[in-house]
Amino acid sequence: MNEKFELSCFQIITYVGTARTHFINAIHCAKEGKYDEAAELIKQGDEAFSLGRSCTSFGNGCKW
Repeated sequence: MNEKFELSCFQIITYVGTARTHFINAIHCAKEGKYDEAAELIKQGDEAFSLGRSCTSFGNGCKW
């Protein structure tokens, strides 16, 4: 497997996993009534997810 392709795959997994964690934490915060913190976590999750999506061009958006 091409090294750049492999690296892109790992970056996608990392960024999307980070986004998932932020979204789950946002749900927990919202259940506790911490809406401002939940909104910030959603924003961070969106940013991480966007970074993962940018890796789908296999190198054009990923940090090498």
